[in-house]
Amino acid sequence: MTWSFPDKTIGLKEALYSLKEDKLIEPRALAILESAEKAGASIGVACSGGGDSTLLAFLIINLFPNLLHRTHICHFNHNLRGIDSKKDETFVEELAKNLGLNFITGISRGINANDEASLRNERMDFFKKISQKNEFNYILLGHHADDVAETMLWRLARTSTLDGIVSPRPIIKHQTLMYVRPLLNLGRAEIHKVLTSHKIPWREDQSNHNKRYLRNRLRSKVIPHWKSCLDQDLLKGVSQSRTLLEQDLDAINHYTALAFTACAHGKNLKVEKFNSFPMAIRRRVLRLWLSKKNKQNFSFNGRESHIIQQIEELTLSDSDISGGVRLEINDNLLIQKEISKRETSFGLVCLPFDQNIFLPNGKKISAKKCSLSKEKKAMILRKQVKQAREAYLSIQEDEFFWLRHREMGDRFHPLGSDGSKKVGKLMTNAKWTTDKKNQTPVITNSDQEIIWIPGFPPSEFLKITDSSRRVIHLTYD
Repeated sequence: MTWSFPDKTIGLKEALYSLKEDKLIEPRALAILESAEKAGASIGVACSGGGDSTLLAFLIINLFPNLLHRTHICHFNHNLRGIDSKKDETFVEELAKNLGLNFITGISRGINANDEASLRNERMDFFKKISQKNEFNYILLGHHADDVAETMLWRLARTSTLDGIVSPRPIIKHQTLMYVRPLLNLGRAEIHKVLTSHKIPWREDQSNHNKRYLRNRLRSKVIPHWKSCLDQDLLKGVSQSRTLLEQDLDAINHYTALAFTACAHGKNLKVEKFNSFPMAIRRRVLRLWLSKKNKQNFSFNGRESHIIQQIEELTLSDSDISGGVRLEINDNLLIQKEISKRETSFGLVCLPFDQNIFLPNGKKISAKKCSLSKEKKAMILRKQVKQAREAYLSIQEDEFFWLRHREMGDRFHPLGSDGSKKVGKLMTNAKWTTDKKNQTPVITNSDQEIIWIPGFPPSEFLKITDSSRRVIHLTYD
């Protein structure tokens, strides 16, 4: 299939310059591109074939003609939609050829299509590899104002700090690669209007209409209603709010660096000085301190505020965090202690009903018999259960459950899967860290058959049905 690209885009340059003058092309992103053009640098344009990234390609050749022979159109094929994915790739290749730009493509190794974060990480790995191979330090991304609004709503509902709320940012540097987003002040409708008026084709990704993804549900239902309820330009207000919040974040990060210097005592932190700062600063000082010593990612597992409160009260106890680190207070100093594997291990443990079992990773697990209301059963059948923290199991008779570490050769048949899988492979596909794999318990029945692993659905063989009468509620937090 071929697409009809216009031989000439009469008036497009003027239209883009007009957007630039109105600051609808992000000023800081433009400054980076102007600097790259003067320095003779090469750039990559991430292009899915959608309207936003298609306009981005035209923006480069019209506003930065000296970058023409140093621009690479980069397309990553997730291969999720069969022939349509291949058509997207072909479209982007023809677009690059039409514009006289270099074309680079990559294809997915094949991961869980339901996991948006994993898809994004795979794309970012692709950009990193090709930038190193082709020696360019800038990747342009087509995120726009609608993306800002969707991300803000998404993150607010999921308990986010300012770092999450201000995403996507116009400029982000990761090691030697700089990600630049020139279209953040433009809405999707404005982008499509420019393309349509100049007869420039683009591809529509039908997966954007799949209600499986939260972002798509926000895009199709919430954002339009939000816009219709306001008497002013929603996207303009959201974009300006994002910029103001980013400025606040930059200020907080500045004062965090000063606070860290004031708190630091060798490799430790002075507790009294640490406690003298506001909570927001303490939270960031603690993360900065941990990140300086621990090269791998760490997580507080939702207990960050609890740990900071314990530091303030000098009652630090529940302080193990992922990454094999335990926090302790000694002589008014906050110190990091590496947890040995022996300290985080446990053997086969009986899981009695109505009692908490406290684990070496700082979490606890419990099992309770329960009865289900019609509403609760309906919620479970709709899979509206936080599978990282709880599971409901249907049993025929009373029996003891057990917990242990995973073992070589373990297999598990999660609810909804097409058969049993190797536990190690399930965890790897879910992008679990080594610490999380080693510290998460496996719950079994008396025959040592796995019935639940926190983070996954329960066993297919003990699933709740309309006829379930005896139910066990497992919690892990």
